[in-house]
Amino acid sequence: YQYLSRWGQSFGMLTYDDIDPMIALQPFNQDYHWQLTRELNLGMDLRFFRNNLSLAVNYYRKRVGNQLTQNPTPFITGFPTVFGNWNATVQNEGWEAMFSATPVRTKNFSWTLSVNAAINRNKLLEYPDFENSPFARTLTVGKSTTEKYLLHYVGVDPMTGWYQFEDYNKDGWIKNNPNVIPGIADDNRYVFEQMPRVTGGMSHSFNYKSFSLNLSFDYRIQDGRNAFAGMLPSGLPGTLGNIPVELFNHRWKQPGDNALYAKFS
Repeated sequence: YQYLSRWGQSFGMLTYDDIDPMIALQPFNQDYHWQLTRELNLGMDLRFFRNNLSLAVNYYRKRVGNQLTQNPTPFITGFPTVFGNWNATVQNEGWEAMFSATPVRTKNFSWTLSVNAAINRNKLLEYPDFENSPFARTLTVGKSTTEKYLLHYVGVDPMTGWYQFEDYNKDGWIKNNPNVIPGIADDNRYVFEQMPRVTGGMSHSFNYKSFSLNLSFDYRIQDGRNAFAGMLPSGLPGTLGNIPVELFNHRWKQPGDNALYAKFS
């Protein structure tokens, strides 16, 4: 019902002349349609030694056009987004592989192990009139939709104890303005990819007569935020717990320190 204008009451609104006011519950869009998905899949499944050894490899490529999503709208409309078709074409492609083996199989005992891995890549293929779209300052045609442009961190200043970032445009100021095209007019030149490079898992299955034990493990190779990012020092209102020893011992204390973390303030 995203194409309908829906109205209702909101908690906390005052009456006017003994009449309960009604407000718009959602922005409506009468011009949206089914999204279009084109998908290509290629697979290979090999089995040897009476299925005691197997290898499965799959390649996929999915391209989605006119996908349905929440599109940004000016706040003067009363809503930050509206449901509708996105004019972009986005591609997701990758490889998936799984290896399985049964090294031990006897009358009463068996051991089966399997390992799988997946690599996925995302790309914004095209976007008509991209320069005038709401995403012109946050996305780049031909690049991943999960990339972020950040400042380039270069360490703690030994003299001041403050974190330092590269002044890419050499204007004497460190600026990371989200309203400017990423990586062009400001210093946010560092490209950070949020998607994992590799994901996968490993499992072991042990069976002895009527007993079984299954072990499963997941792994992910991915760049993440520092574990201490956003941590507030102990003693502030609303904070719980102690400062980690590493953060406490490797902070900047006096001029000349080559510290990992900025000074406390």
